[in-house]
Amino acid sequence: MTTLKESLVTGQHGAERLKGAAFAKARPPVGSMRRRLDDYFLMSRRGSDISTEIRAGTTAFLAASNNFVVNAHIMQHAGIDPSVSVISGAFSAAFTCILCGLLSNLPLGLVPSVGPNVFLAFSLVAKGVVNTDQALAISGATGIMLLFLSLTPVLKVVLGLVPLCIKYGLIM
Repeated sequence: MTTLKESLVTGQHGAERLKGAAFAKARPPVGSMRRRLDDYFLMSRRGSDISTEIRAGTTAFLAASNNFVVNAHIMQHAGIDPSVSVISGAFSAAFTCILCGLLSNLPLGLVPSVGPNVFLAFSLVAKGVVNTDQALAISGATGIMLLFLSLTPVLKVVLGLVPLCIKYGLIM
Protein backbone atom coordinates (compact mmCIF):
# COMPACT_ATOMS: atom_id res chain seq x y z
CA MET A 1 0.00 0.00 0.00
CA THR A 2 1.51 3.32 -1.05
CA THR A 3 1.12 6.45 0.98
CA LEU A 4 -0.27 9.73 -0.34
CA LYS A 5 3.23 11.24 -0.48
CA GLU A 6 4.57 8.26 -2.45
CA SER A 7 1.70 8.49 -4.93
CA LEU A 8 2.34 12.23 -5.35
CA VAL A 9 6.04 11.58 -5.95
CA THR A 10 5.44 8.85 -8.50
CA GLY A 11 2.40 10.61 -9.95
CA GLN A 12 0.50 7.34 -10.02
CA HIS A 13 -2.89 7.06 -8.37
CA GLY A 14 -5.42 4.21 -8.24
CA ALA A 15 -5.46 2.10 -11.40
CA GLU A 16 -2.37 3.86 -12.74
CA ARG A 17 -0.31 2.28 -9.96
CA LEU A 18 -1.21 -1.18 -11.25
CA LYS A 19 0.05 -0.41 -14.74
CA GLY A 20 3.44 0.73 -13.41
CA ALA A 21 5.97 1.87 -15.99
CA ALA A 22 3.42 1.91 -18.81
CA PHE A 23 2.96 5.62 -18.10
CA ALA A 24 6.66 6.51 -18.18
CA LYS A 25 7.64 8.70 -21.13
CA ALA A 26 10.93 8.72 -23.02
CA ARG A 27 13.61 10.76 -21.28
CA PRO A 28 15.22 13.78 -22.97
CA PRO A 29 18.84 13.56 -24.23
CA VAL A 30 21.67 13.54 -21.66
CA GLY A 31 23.21 16.95 -20.90
CA SER A 32 20.28 19.02 -22.10
CA MET A 33 18.39 21.49 -19.93
CA ARG A 34 15.28 19.36 -20.42
CA ARG A 35 17.13 16.33 -19.04
CA ARG A 36 18.27 18.28 -15.96
CA LEU A 37 14.71 19.49 -15.34
CA ASP A 38 13.43 15.96 -15.85
CA ASP A 39 16.00 14.55 -13.41
CA TYR A 40 15.09 17.13 -10.76
CA PHE A 41 11.29 17.03 -11.10
CA LEU A 42 11.01 13.32 -12.13
CA MET A 43 8.63 14.22 -14.96
CA SER A 44 9.18 11.24 -17.27
CA ARG A 45 8.97 8.89 -14.28
CA ARG A 46 5.59 10.42 -13.47
CA GLY A 47 4.43 10.11 -17.08
CA SER A 48 4.69 13.80 -17.92
CA ASP A 49 6.88 16.25 -19.81
CA ILE A 50 7.81 19.93 -19.67
CA SER A 51 5.07 21.20 -21.97
CA THR A 52 2.39 19.30 -20.03
CA GLU A 53 3.68 20.66 -16.72
CA ILE A 54 3.76 24.24 -18.05
CA ARG A 55 0.19 23.92 -19.38
CA ALA A 56 -1.00 22.36 -16.11
CA GLY A 57 0.69 25.00 -13.97
CA THR A 58 -0.64 27.86 -16.09
CA THR A 59 -4.15 26.39 -16.03
CA ALA A 60 -4.09 25.92 -12.26
CA PHE A 61 -2.74 29.45 -11.71
CA LEU A 62 -5.38 31.01 -13.96
CA ALA A 63 -8.14 28.95 -12.33
CA ALA A 64 -7.11 30.25 -8.91
CA SER A 65 -6.61 33.82 -10.12
CA ASN A 66 -10.25 34.71 -9.48
CA ASN A 67 -9.16 35.02 -5.84
CA PHE A 68 -7.07 38.06 -6.79
CA VAL A 69 -10.12 39.97 -8.00
CA VAL A 70 -12.36 38.83 -5.14
CA ASN A 71 -9.71 39.72 -2.57
CA ALA A 72 -9.20 43.12 -4.19
CA HIS A 73 -12.93 43.83 -3.92
CA ILE A 74 -12.98 42.76 -0.26
CA MET A 75 -9.86 44.71 0.68
CA GLN A 76 -11.28 47.80 -1.03
CA HIS A 77 -13.70 47.95 1.93
CA ALA A 78 -10.64 48.18 4.21
CA GLY A 79 -9.29 51.14 2.25
CA ILE A 80 -6.72 49.35 0.07
CA ASP A 81 -6.40 50.24 -3.61
CA PRO A 82 -7.81 47.31 -5.66
CA SER A 83 -5.08 47.46 -8.32
CA VAL A 84 -2.38 47.18 -5.65
CA SER A 85 -4.23 44.27 -4.09
CA VAL A 86 -4.54 42.36 -7.39
CA ILE A 87 -0.87 42.86 -8.28
CA SER A 88 0.42 41.94 -4.82
CA GLY A 89 -1.84 38.86 -4.69
CA ALA A 90 -0.67 37.66 -8.11
CA PHE A 91 2.99 38.28 -7.26
CA SER A 92 2.80 36.51 -3.91
CA ALA A 93 0.96 33.56 -5.45
CA ALA A 94 3.45 33.20 -8.29
CA PHE A 95 6.40 33.46 -5.89
CA THR A 96 5.03 30.90 -3.42
CA CYS A 97 3.96 28.45 -6.15
CA ILE A 98 7.41 28.54 -7.75
CA LEU A 99 9.17 28.30 -4.39
CA CYS A 100 6.97 25.38 -3.30
CA GLY A 101 7.63 23.55 -6.57
CA LEU A 102 11.39 24.04 -6.31
CA LEU A 103 11.69 23.12 -2.64
CA SER A 104 9.12 20.36 -2.22
CA ASN A 105 8.92 18.98 -5.77
CA LEU A 106 5.16 18.69 -5.33
CA PRO A 107 2.48 20.20 -7.58
CA LEU A 108 0.80 22.47 -5.03
CA GLY A 109 -0.90 25.77 -5.79
CA LEU A 110 -0.61 28.42 -3.10
CA VAL A 111 -2.79 31.51 -3.48
CA PRO A 112 -4.12 34.07 -0.98
CA SER A 113 -7.44 32.90 0.38
CA VAL A 114 -10.57 34.98 0.81
CA GLY A 115 -11.43 34.08 4.43
CA PRO A 116 -8.74 36.01 6.30
CA ASN A 117 -9.34 39.09 4.14
CA VAL A 118 -13.06 39.02 4.92
CA PHE A 119 -12.24 38.87 8.62
CA LEU A 120 -9.73 41.74 8.39
CA ALA A 121 -11.88 43.99 6.21
CA PHE A 122 -15.33 43.48 7.72
CA SER A 123 -14.71 42.39 11.31
CA LEU A 124 -11.70 44.50 12.22
CA VAL A 125 -11.37 47.53 9.92
CA ALA A 126 -15.03 48.21 9.06
CA LYS A 127 -16.07 48.02 12.71
CA GLY A 128 -13.24 50.36 13.75
CA VAL A 129 -11.40 47.83 15.93
CA VAL A 130 -8.14 48.53 14.06
CA ASN A 131 -7.11 50.75 11.15
CA THR A 132 -5.86 49.44 7.79
CA ASP A 133 -2.18 49.61 8.73
CA GLN A 134 -2.78 47.67 11.93
CA ALA A 135 -4.82 45.04 10.05
CA LEU A 136 -1.98 44.56 7.58
CA ALA A 137 0.48 44.30 10.47
CA ILE A 138 -1.72 41.60 12.01
CA SER A 139 -1.73 39.75 8.68
CA GLY A 140 2.06 40.01 8.38
CA ALA A 141 2.59 38.86 11.97
CA THR A 142 0.35 35.87 11.32
CA GLY A 143 2.43 34.97 8.27
CA ILE A 144 5.65 35.18 10.29
CA MET A 145 4.15 32.96 13.01
CA LEU A 146 3.10 30.38 10.40
CA LEU A 147 6.59 30.46 8.89
CA PHE A 148 8.10 29.91 12.34
CA LEU A 149 5.72 27.00 13.00
CA SER A 150 6.52 25.37 9.67
CA LEU A 151 10.30 25.62 10.18
CA THR A 152 10.33 24.15 13.69
CA PRO A 153 9.06 20.92 15.28
CA VAL A 154 6.35 22.97 17.01
CA LEU A 155 4.08 22.41 13.97
CA LYS A 156 3.92 18.65 14.59
CA VAL A 157 2.95 19.26 18.21
CA VAL A 158 0.24 21.75 17.23
CA LEU A 159 -1.14 19.51 14.47
CA GLY A 160 -1.08 16.57 16.89
CA LEU A 161 -3.55 18.47 19.07
CA VAL A 162 -6.09 18.78 16.25
CA PRO A 163 -8.59 15.87 16.16
CA LEU A 164 -8.47 13.69 13.03
CA CYS A 165 -12.07 14.48 12.05
CA ILE A 166 -11.24 18.21 11.96
CA LYS A 167 -8.09 17.57 9.95
CA TYR A 168 -10.15 15.71 7.34
CA GLY A 169 -12.73 18.50 7.32
CA LEU A 170 -10.10 21.18 6.82
CA ILE A 171 -7.88 19.03 4.56
CA MET A 172 -4.78 19.69 6.66
